[in-house]
Amino acid sequence: MKTWLCSICLTRNNFPPHYANNITEQSLPFELMGDYTTLEYVLPDKTANPANNSRPIFMIIVDTAISSDELVELKDSLQ
Repeated sequence: MKTWLCSICLTRNNFPPHYANNITEQSLPFELMGDYTTLEYVLPDKTANPANNSRPIFMIIVDTAISSDELVELKDSLQ
């Protein structure tokens, strides 16, 4: 089973079989490439119900192990 290591909680996780079957050394998913520092996942389309005022939720995870100057710039960018 092919696995990946979460750099936040250090937990080793299995890729789903349909995903893992297509991973080779020549064909890596973006999550395993060092050049990609940002990933965006799109969930299956689910129509929001206007009656319950559904709004999208955004979660931003920030690695704060950077210099204070970079952290200030990141904060400005996010705001």
